Amino acid sequence: MATAALKKLDQFTIEKTGTKMRFLYEGLIEDCLSGPRDQYEQAKAKTEQELKTGPPQRPAPTPQSAEKRVEQRRQKEKTRPSHSSIY
Repeated sequence: MATAALKKLDQFTIEKTGTKMRFLYEGLIEDCLSGPRDQYEQAKAKTEQELKTGPPQRPAPTPQSAEKRVEQRRQKEKTRPSHSSIY
């Protein structure tokens, strides 16, 4: 009974669309998967391009003398109170 119903449905689909239900679903699935596939290809191409150019160059840090570092530490704002109270 179910087989006959499916055959009848398949005939109806062929009459109305000109193709079988299976091909309609395959087309629908292909359309649904094409978006993520395209995004993957674009991301892959972008990553490969970035790997070819190498990592971005950062400027080399300028070495500071010990005196400058000590002076910067002294100028740093104190956040703790100078007298701690128990109250």
